[in-house]
Amino acid sequence: MFIKNILDYLSPTKCFVKYVLDGDTVLIQSGTCNIFQKKVRLIGINADEIEHPDFPENKKIATPMGYEAKTYLKQKLEGKYVSLSFDSMVEPTDKYSRVLAYVLLDKVDVAIDLFERGYCRVLDYKKLGFTQLEIYKKLEATAKAKKLGIWKSVI
Repeated sequence: MFIKNILDYLSPTKCFVKYVLDGDTVLIQSGTCNIFQKKVRLIGINADEIEHPDFPENKKIATPMGYEAKTYLKQKLEGKYVSLSFDSMVEPTDKYSRVLAYVLLDKVDVAIDLFERGYCRVLDYKKLGFTQLEIYKKLEATAKAKKLGIWKSVI
């Protein structure tokens, strides 16, 4: 069977987070009997890197905050059902074929928690903007001012 559009197979109301890959990417299961799996990259955020088997070059740039962000996201999402929300201002997938979506837990955007703890910075894909851009910028500025997370050692 040829899959025309991967978004057709992702239920916006019920996606099971099978695994947290890092501080901004999760592996979800969706579709009939939860047999469809796809990596989902959270729109508009960039957490510090961790070491990945698929990307050995990351070993050189992995940071403790990258692992802290992953641990937090894992505790928050892994093994739970979430909703995905898509943004018409953002392409449906990135260059690594990951679905780009807002991940909502109990109808709350998970990225907000990551920004409030200083675990990520704003990432504007292709500089085209996205719906939550201004909100995320304000949250990032607040975390910077409070010197939280990745901003602890920033002057």
